[in-house]
Amino acid sequence: MEPLQTQEKLSILHMLDIYGAQIPVDTCVDFFLQQGFLSNEELAQALAELVERGLLTLFQKGHQEVLTLSDDGMIVLQFFRERLSPEIQEKITEAVLQLKQEHPREELLLNYDPMSQMMELTFLENGRKVFGLEMLLEEETFHSHREWLKSLTKKDISNLRRVLFGLDHNK
Repeated sequence: MEPLQTQEKLSILHMLDIYGAQIPVDTCVDFFLQQGFLSNEELAQALAELVERGLLTLFQKGHQEVLTLSDDGMIVLQFFRERLSPEIQEKITEAVLQLKQEHPREELLLNYDPMSQMMELTFLENGRKVFGLEMLLEEETFHSHREWLKSLTKKDISNLRRVLFGLDHNK
């Protein structure tokens, strides 16, 4: 397999930067295949190389694999972005904006302060806080359930809201 060109890898980094959040691998792959930027083989190779070099972070969230731009990936992108043609940057940006309208960006923030034994769980949708929960929790309990808490999905949050507050999931 031939090494991929810098422009192909920068396209992926640029897409994730514009998207601005964690993205399911399937959504990322579909995006590039639908836009015709990369073939399936090129995309698989590029994603593997970017993850291997630490420019992207790949992790499991719930039942899906998720990608995010790492700090190193952001630095590389900022340094080499001008190597990506303005036409491709614009095309990717427009397509990402369309994607974001079709699939709202969701983010789960989880913080724990061992001094106060306070856990804070915040769920954001398109940067707007839609759910927040603070609770006292022993440190050992927090750490033993941390991975499960990090895997909560929008559906889980909706169910939690409904159970705790009797709220409809659309409110």
